[in-house]
Amino acid sequence: MAGEAPSGASARGFEHRPGLDGLRAVAVIVVVAYHYVPHSAPGGFLGVDIFFVLSGYLIGGLLLAEAATRGRISLQQFWIRRAKRLLPALGLLLLGVCAYAAWLAPRDTLSRLRGDLVWTLGYVANWRFIFSKLSYFELFAIPSPLRHMWSLAIEEQFYLLFPLLAVGCLALGRRRDRFALRLGSVCAALAALSIVEMWLLTGSGDPSRAYYGTDTRAHALLIGVITACVLHGRRPTVRAGARAARQVVGVLAAVAVAVTVIRVHDSDLSMYRGGFALFAVAVALVIVATIEAGPLRALLSLPPLRAIGRVSYGVYLWHWPVQVVLDPVRTGVSGWRLQLLWVAVTLVCTDVSYGLIEMPARRMTVPAIRISATAFTGATALLLAVFVSTAGAVAPLAALNPTSSKPPSVSVVVPTVPTVPTSVPSPSTGPVTHPDITPHLLAVVGDSVAFTLTNGFAAKARADKIGLITFAQPGCGVATGAVAADGKPVPWSYGCAKVIPPSISAMIDKNRPDVVVVISTWETSDRIVNGHILANGTAAWRAEVLARLDDLYARLHKFGARIVFVDVVPSALSALRGATMDNTAANYNAVLVTFAQSHRDVGVAHFGAVLCPNGQPCPRTIDGVVPRPNDGGHFTDTTSVWAVQRLWPLLVAAWSGR
Repeated sequence: MAGEAPSGASARGFEHRPGLDGLRAVAVIVVVAYHYVPHSAPGGFLGVDIFFVLSGYLIGGLLLAEAATRGRISLQQFWIRRAKRLLPALGLLLLGVCAYAAWLAPRDTLSRLRGDLVWTLGYVANWRFIFSKLSYFELFAIPSPLRHMWSLAIEEQFYLLFPLLAVGCLALGRRRDRFALRLGSVCAALAALSIVEMWLLTGSGDPSRAYYGTDTRAHALLIGVITACVLHGRRPTVRAGARAARQVVGVLAAVAVAVTVIRVHDSDLSMYRGGFALFAVAVALVIVATIEAGPLRALLSLPPLRAIGRVSYGVYLWHWPVQVVLDPVRTGVSGWRLQLLWVAVTLVCTDVSYGLIEMPARRMTVPAIRISATAFTGATALLLAVFVSTAGAVAPLAALNPTSSKPPSVSVVVPTVPTVPTSVPSPSTGPVTHPDITPHLLAVVGDSVAFTLTNGFAAKARADKIGLITFAQPGCGVATGAVAADGKPVPWSYGCAKVIPPSISAMIDKNRPDVVVVISTWETSDRIVNGHILANGTAAWRAEVLARLDDLYARLHKFGARIVFVDVVPSALSALRGATMDNTAANYNAVLVTFAQSHRDVGVAHFGAVLCPNGQPCPRTIDGVVPRPNDGGHFTDTTSVWAVQRLWPLLVAAWSGR
């Protein structure tokens, strides 16, 4: 993935360093571990930053060496070398993704996949994800097999623009020996701007803009260039003390890099407030220690690491699409067996690409005009393949957007809704038994699960001539308060806590439904109170959840509505992830039962009896139907009708107090 110095010696001592191949291997290994075995390397996403710093160092060093020996920089030759290095393997990958689109991808994902393919072909995938407001940390969506291409887009944009900057700095002064100083100074200023911009763009919400942006991530590449500028033309230090000091600093930096990869999570906002920059500096210090004899060079020059490093570009290209395509459903395996399968297939694809495509392309010596014509023809053919392979696209379901600031609320299904009594019953405790009733106006409130059941409720309401309003905000629970996941605050939950309660109150005041169905899974999350995280299942967590449910009850029951909570059902095996195997849902469902026993007109519909009849793991298929096919937790327009048909009698029993 990172740029490479040529084999053998080059000008002014800028030569191929075997230890840097090992560092590439470390970078790609932690990225693969981050995706294949997430809990093994929570900070494995930082492998991309290691690549960035390496690319900056190597590309900067090559241009400095060329300027020193030839007195100029050939932009044409630089870009040809990059094209030969990067484009053939990318073309093979995109053909593979086109084949996936044609034969395996769900039709409602083809429209998005077509866009991903086109933007990837133009090496601007990172801006695609920014403009489409796709969160890198999105929890509920079938992932694109090209989601990882954002980082290669940033590198390619760097390869396009940085040589122009270098040529400009070379032309600014007559003294070539000052070129490294001029270039390093400009890069330092730009890196500082990039660091500040990343900090400023990272608010309290999802930091994906700062994560994906070329401008906000440029500092890592520029820090690599600065490292090359500092080292350019310097003779190796013969003093043992100075060399020993560099080695000590390098080892300490390597330890810092390793600790960060093991401990930091992708939701840690401190990384966007200087953390990424400090990490890049640590990687630069590792590079400085690795290019001369010492323990890091010896370790990173081990043959297995060097072998992986040489093919790291291919490993990075193929590892993510392999994981997306070979999901548990298609393969029929899960756990460590599936992980081993991913590794094996990734290595096979990488080996084929490296031996049959990449190396022959690098050795190719043809005129520049022929390379340009070949690249244009290949891009045109790929573009045609993209549109042919995605021709069967259908309109996708509404996107689940956890950062949306306004919850949707709509639709009265029946044109005329009878007036609902406005008297408020006197307070009492315990469930109240009512005759079986048909609501005049049913309200369904909740999160993304409720959102994906909307079509089923609408079909049922039309059939039974029931008024229906829906109020569902993906990514937000219906109870007040901020929540945490994996020990970290969920950034957008603070916004949810501000928007959802008054919106629910306004909806109740305006529509006055006589039955409210609550379907929300976010209430199972750990709670944040006064800066402290209360873990699911603890006594403090139960007390806080009961208090939040009390507040919700007051809002929903203001005009005497009967309230039914649908219990939370663990996720089933899906194309996106394995089945849930924990007690978080059971702990929350127990709180719901306790709450219903002590509040008037509150019932619980046990949907788990339908979707998970024998306990965890929940089955993927029920009565020949896959109710939650995409991620094991959400429904589709079609399966929501099936689900509501089976949920309805449970709701009737719950609001009737039976």
